[in-house]
Amino acid sequence: MIFSKIERIHFLLKYSIMNPVVWFEIPVKDLERAQKFYEKVFEIEMPISEMGPAKMAWFPSSDGEGVSGSLVKTEGYVPSHEGSIVYFHS
Repeated sequence: MIFSKIERIHFLLKYSIMNPVVWFEIPVKDLERAQKFYEKVFEIEMPISEMGPAKMAWFPSSDGEGVSGSLVKTEGYVPSHEGSIVYFHS
């Protein structure tokens, strides 16, 4: 099915409001190892960048469709059984 630009905007607005998750962060100890793992599993490329003291590998996103996030290595971010960090739209 082919959607017009207007139909696509309405669809994205409708489902972005229904999905309150906007971003996630997965704490890692070994960024390069985790990056290689996720790149292989999902067959993607995850560029690494630094933001202040944090090093991050970014999951790809496609023009606002879906939710994206990153692997994060920085002080205070520790992989654990408590899970990842999820950010919600407010």
